[in-house]
Amino acid sequence: TLVYHAAAWVGERGSREAIWAVNVEGTRQVAQAAQVAGVRRFVHLSSCAVYGSPQNIFDIDESYPIRARGNLYADSKVAAEEVVWEAGRAGLPVVVARPSQVYGLGSPQFTLRPLAAIQAGKLRLIDGGKHLCKPVYIDNLVDGLLLCATHEAAPGEAWNLSDGAAVPWRDFFGAYAAMAGVKLKSTPYALAYLAGLGNEVMAALQGRKPELSRATVQALRSRNSYGNQKARARLGWVPAVDLGEGMRRTEVWLRENGYLPPAAGQ
Repeated sequence: TLVYHAAAWVGERGSREAIWAVNVEGTRQVAQAAQVAGVRRFVHLSSCAVYGSPQNIFDIDESYPIRARGNLYADSKVAAEEVVWEAGRAGLPVVVARPSQVYGLGSPQFTLRPLAAIQAGKLRLIDGGKHLCKPVYIDNLVDGLLLCATHEAAPGEAWNLSDGAAVPWRDFFGAYAAMAGVKLKSTPYALAYLAGLGNEVMAALQGRKPELSRATVQALRSRNSYGNQKARARLGWVPAVDLGEGMRRTEVWLRENGYLPPAAGQ
């Protein structure tokens, strides 16, 4: 029996209690149930968010120190990993997968929401979009997760699952803008940060989730990348779909499913 634990509260739009209940205590309950059931492998989907947003550090590998840094989502994933490692020490065969920024068919965080924001004129590049995105295409991620479940080297280890090539946000979001026929505007980091603060204050007063947070702005400003050499060397993982092909496939899916109008001639 195999368990993939992928359920999570993603992002910072929620209270600490709500996020912890899902990401930390939920993980604890699933791990305990897996242990009782005697599963042969427990694959936990964490996130490269556990590394924080360091500046000018590239090819971050799995040995990079992880700790709470004040971002609710990232901190909850750090705490969830601690729960998983604890279960591993108690005898559960555990694997921790750390995907980067997942895009492609059906991805809400890095495909559907950015596209909707671009179409609504609400997405702006920060500092011209010069900072770095660390994408992983969904098919590449699935290939990596299958190896996490089947390869003999996987248990007891954490694995970065990132395509490896960091790209400027202007190229990443620009691909969606080109699909939508929209030209992206830019705003300086300082103004974006203040806008995030204002959004948080207004959302708190109105009892709703902020559309933009300071944590999101900070993440979009980071200049770093995640190394995938460990997964390549020890699991034989090859992220075969590059950004150009991944965006091409994504556009086809978006048009087929009504998120974009049909291509000319269709």
